[in-house]
Amino acid sequence: MEGMNEANIRASMNEDDFHGITFRSIEELFKQIKASPNAGKKYYRVYCSFLQVYNEKVYDLLNVNSLQGQGLRLRWTKEDQFKVENLFVFEVENAEEAKEIYNYGVKNRVVAAHSLNLFSSRSHCMFSFTVEAIDAANMEQMIISKLQLVDLAGSERTSLTGNANNEKHLKESIDINKSLFTLRKVISLLAESNAPTGRKERNFIPYRDSKLTSLLKQSLGGNSYCLMVFLAVYYHHY
Repeated sequence: MEGMNEANIRASMNEDDFHGITFRSIEELFKQIKASPNAGKKYYRVYCSFLQVYNEKVYDLLNVNSLQGQGLRLRWTKEDQFKVENLFVFEVENAEEAKEIYNYGVKNRVVAAHSLNLFSSRSHCMFSFTVEAIDAANMEQMIISKLQLVDLAGSERTSLTGNANNEKHLKESIDINKSLFTLRKVISLLAESNAPTGRKERNFIPYRDSKLTSLLKQSLGGNSYCLMVFLAVYYHHY
């Protein structure tokens, strides 16, 4: 009834079995491109970027020189979306190259220890892919798709984390909770606007209230699919 201990589990599983959602998504993306029925008619280009939203500022995790200061500027474009200025974007040819870029960037994200978590994320991170499918017969015809993998920092209670007297960590917690509250509000208003039955209202969606929801505008309210995975860890105070 105790199950297998960690040593036995590792002995009975392949290394790939320990990969998280990000690595599995990267592998599946390139697998789908390779298996595409249009492989002979189209050729594909894949680009990726990696950023974090820390204290309501946007930083490029692939550019160490941008990790200090006021962060990168968000600009509204004619394509009806927000764009991060001067964000590093790299072209990748296979899953291994994308994983290397992810591993480099994830080392630069902000983490800290508190009473509940020794490696607490202090920022929201976004690893983004842009896939261009170009018609081999007509180079001007292109379909652009995007995949955004977002790691949200968890909501916090300063009374439990022990950060109430730490000014830096207190500000981090406030900004994390504020952006998560805005995200919840945006999702709720979008759900009301798209309700299949009952009264529908054209609600104002406050994307601009936080950097996180501004960056996720297309993924939440655009022509897209959005999937949220929630990890609940038992803690006796809750």
